[in-house]
Amino acid sequence: MLDSSAIIAMILDEPGAEMVTQELDNAIVSMPNVAEVYSVISRKMQRSRSVDAFFALPGVKPVPLSFEQARMAGQYETIGRIAGLSLGDRCCLALAFETKTAALTADKAWAKIGHAISVEIRMIR
Repeated sequence: MLDSSAIIAMILDEPGAEMVTQELDNAIVSMPNVAEVYSVISRKMQRSRSVDAFFALPGVKPVPLSFEQARMAGQYETIGRIAGLSLGDRCCLALAFETKTAALTADKAWAKIGHAISVEIRMIR
């Protein structure tokens, strides 16, 4: 399970990119995180071709947001506000919880809340 911060680290070749690369054979991504990646890359004035190329990799699987994931992400609002999590972050965590998959992220705030929602958080840096 890849958070948008992990994907962006790989696309921009930032610290932690190598850890993300190791997970590309079976990487799931919540659809709201797809939107976040395109948004961040656009704000950084980067070309979206690199994002297109990332999501075209054979092992990368964007997953539509289910009703259950949306419900769970909404319920994470209180703890998410305390930790400064975006809606995309909460959707990613809901998918990780549902699939019982570790979530890879560069967002240090996640380390504070993973135990509270029973999701394994793996920091890429």
